[in-house]
Amino acid sequence: MDYQIEIAKIEAKIKKLTKQRDALRVEAVEAGVAQWVETARTYTPNLDWWKEQHPKTWQRYMRTGTAKNFTWL
Repeated sequence: MDYQIEIAKIEAKIKKLTKQRDALRVEAVEAGVAQWVETARTYTPNLDWWKEQHPKTWQRYMRTGTAKNFTWL
């Protein structure tokens, strides 16, 4: 079995299906049956470790950001 060829075939299928999924998401949003929702996220390097090692200062190393999530109405 040639693993490289099989993996390449699967990756091509994934790219094709990803394009189809993205196009359908756009259509769903335009049709008003879905939406993109921004949610806040907290990014820390292993929050449990920081809270344990630096319980008073771990918040200095935390950063926040947003992420878009696709949701149905």
